[in-house]
Order: sequence, then C-alpha cells, then structure tokens
Amino acid sequence: MRQKPPAATGTLAWTSDSVTSYDDGLGDTFVTTGGTDPLIYIFDLFSVFGGGYGPKAEYFSTIFGDVFPADMMITGLPASMSGTYRFGVLFEWNFALDLFPVLLIDTKTAGVYDTAVLDLSFDYALWISGSFDYSFSDEPVLVPAGGNVVAARDMTGDEYPDISAGSMGYALDLWGLDPNPTSAYMTLEPLDPDGEFITMVYDWDGHGTSVAASAAGRESNHPIAGPGAGPGAKVMGVPIFAWFDIIEGWLWAAGFDLTGDTTSKSVPGYGTVYGTWTYTGNHKADIISNSWGISDWVSFPYLMQTPWYDVLTVIEDALMVPGYMHPTYPGTVMVHAGGNGAAGYGTMTGPGFNSLAITVGASTHLDSTAFSFGGFHNDVVSWSARGPNALGSLKPDLVQVGAFAYTAAPIWSGGGDGFFAYGLFGGTSQATPITSGSAAVVIDAYMAAHSGARPSPFPLLRYGMLRDARASTASDPLAPLSMRGE
Repeated sequence: MRQKPPAATGTLAWTSDSVTSYDDGLGDTFVTTGGTDPLIYIFDLFSVFGGGYGPKAEYFSTIFGDVFPADMMITGLPASMSGTYRFGVLFEWNFALDLFPVLLIDTKTAGVYDTAVLDLSFDYALWISGSFDYSFSDEPVLVPAGGNVVAARDMTGDEYPDISAGSMGYALDLWGLDPNPTSAYMTLEPLDPDGEFITMVYDWDGHGTSVAASAAGRESNHPIAGPGAGPGAKVMGVPIFAWFDIIEGWLWAAGFDLTGDTTSKSVPGYGTVYGTWTYTGNHKADIISNSWGISDWVSFPYLMQTPWYDVLTVIEDALMVPGYMHPTYPGTVMVHAGGNGAAGYGTMTGPGFNSLAITVGASTHLDSTAFSFGGFHNDVVSWSARGPNALGSLKPDLVQVGAFAYTAAPIWSGGGDGFFAYGLFGGTSQATPITSGSAAVVIDAYMAAHSGARPSPFPLLRYGMLRDARASTASDPLAPLSMRGE
C-alpha cells in the first residue's frame, strides 16, 4: 500500500495553435503544423526542468532547440467544419519524457470542437525506432461525447495495446490553466469545446493500473494476467496525491461538483480544501476503492494535534450514509485498505480504521507464483494490519487475496510490447480492489433483482449483502476476528 506518490496523475495539452489543411496533390491531406511552436504543459514530477516539483510550461523550441519540424498527415480523418484545426503537444512521463502531438477537430458544428486525435506512434517511433512519426491518419479517433476516451494503440498486431497516453478525463484546474478567464480555476472538460485544450489521466507509477485491473480488469486471452473481480464494471481514475487533494477527489467521485467558489479553505488537522462542493445529483461512482493509507498513524495525529477520529475518517464514514451530506445524496460504498504494517494488533492505518466504511486485510493465495513466500494457502498474511481500531471496533471487516496475483501493469512497463505489461501484485492494495470488484458484482445483481434500484451503501450493503455473500461464498481463515474480520 502506498502512502505517497500519486499512482496516477492528471495532465493537460494546450491546443491553441490554429492550423489549416491542404492536399499534397498525391492523394494525401496534411495540416500546417510545421513551423508552429506549441506551448507544452509539464507537471514536473522529477524536477527535470528547473524550479522543483510542480506545474510548468515550455515551448517546443525550448525543449528541442527548434520549432515543430513538419506538417502532419490527416488523410482519412473527419474534416473540420470551420476549416480550422487546433494543434498542440501533450507531455507525459511513460517510457521517459513522452510527447504526443494532438489535433482537435470540429466535425459537426463550426467552431465547436468535439473530436481529438493523438499521434501515439510519434512517441512509440521515437523510443522504439529512434525516429519521429508525423501522421494522425493511423491513430484512434477520440470522441468524449460518444464514450471513446482511451488513447491506446496496438502496434504489433497481437491485440494488446503497446502504447498509451491514458484516458481523457475531467480535471480540477488548481492552477488556472484554462485560457478562458470565465471558466478558469473550475472543473475542466476532457475536450474544451472552444478548442483550447484536452485533459488526460494516466499512470506513470504503476500502482493505480494494477489496482484498477484487480477490481475490473477485462477478460482477455492473456496466459498470466487474468481479469479482475468485476470485469464488467466501469472504472474512473481519481488522482488525489499530487497536491493532497483527497477530499476534493472523494467528493467529485461521489457526485459532488465544484460550484462557484474557488477559494481554498483551511481545515484544522488536515490542511486546505479547494472550493465549495455541492451534491448536484450527478452521481458518478457507486464504489470508491482506496488502496492507500497513512501508515504513521501514531505520531502523525499527535503532531497534528488531532484525535484518532480525524477529518478524513469522518468524511469517509459520512460518504457511506445516504442523506447525511445532502438530502438527496444516495451514499457511496467506501472500501479502504487496512495497511501492511502488522504483525501487532491495533495496527490498522488511517483512514482505514474508520467505523462505517469496509476495511480490507490481506490473505494468502500461494497457488502459483514466480517467487517463494512463507505462509500457507488461504491464511491471513503476516504483514496484514490487525484491528481493533482505537474505538475498540472490530477491523478489518474482511480479508481478500493480497499475497499474491499477477495483474495488468501500465502499458509502458512492457517496453513497447503490451503483452509483457503485467506484474506480480499484492498487499492490502490488491485485496481492496478485489473486494471493490466483488461489491460491484453484488450491486449489479441487486439492481437486476430490484428494477434498477441501487442498494443503500449503509447499512444495507455493508451489514447485509456483503455479509450474506461472504457467509455463502467465502472461505474462513483460521485466525482471530481482529485479523480476518467477521
């Protein structure tokens, strides 16, 4: 389980350069990108560009010593209704310093941009063959309104993506990156209809991809990395650690939206919360799976002068309860990793030591791995954090496999061949999303039996449905309740 770096991060590409198209007389169409000098947004995770960690902006010519070198092919792509395409370059950390040219197209209404194309092979060719590619024509077309938001491509023909720039997604504009002053500092759309930017979510670290795959990885023919516990579920990644915006991320995922006020407010014992968040009925996630925790749970509250029941723990419990944070709020199932800091009792980490959310410990699998581990099959693993919590309540609520299983890893980890983008994963970071995927299956079954109505996260799902499901399908490790749950 990770305490610090963000398992995923959000980024943005400005597309403020206007370009037009022309026919080369040989049957191909190009856009006039050669000679432009796109301004590139860089979230400098590793302080490579000077000035330390954080957001920066550099022109293409500053990085490469010259302007963008060539016009780019767009043969076969939808035409721009206005005749003006928007162009920029997306920067990410994948293989290393990764660049993806971006083209926005207004395919339906002149001046209203609805389609994005990222030149994924530009980056792939750079790192694999050492030469650039200057073509949008062979790339996937992304249309957020149609649900097509994943920028990934199979380069080797084996049906496994070999290069990816992540997924288009919403972003919290903490830095005022939106060039439009009337909408800056709010929530950014995945594709700006004015054609000024796109926003992306991607995983430079690896932890988040394996978490998501454990919960809802799709069925595939891969011989080693199998599907997640709920392979039919949808997944949204919510980066919350780049600037410790945990509360904002939780509220967003639970259906609260940033409404008007964008000032940061001090929260004693926590830090600051950006803006005012209101439940709008735009509920997004049925389940929020948390594979993280504050392992320094003894001295951290002492230094912050906060009691055990800290701000994050209060909010996590409150998000479980329908109607508590807003009269129409239906509640969200919160699932949290207990931590890997045992073997002592009372070692549950915060905010996993909550009272109402579902806290998960790690059990062994040990059927077949590439390494030799101590312990026995179907047992509570030695390092899985133990309860009770400081209130004396029983924790964890259950245990799931956390030692160990092969799961998908970020596409870049395959070194250009997505077949090899997998790895051995474990910890309560793995047990938690497996539980979340199982909860998704339970919710889906409940909705099928109740005309589409969703179950209440608390108390129905927590105390009823999951307990019944465990009683009928789960194994019972021979361990004390404070190790394995009820």
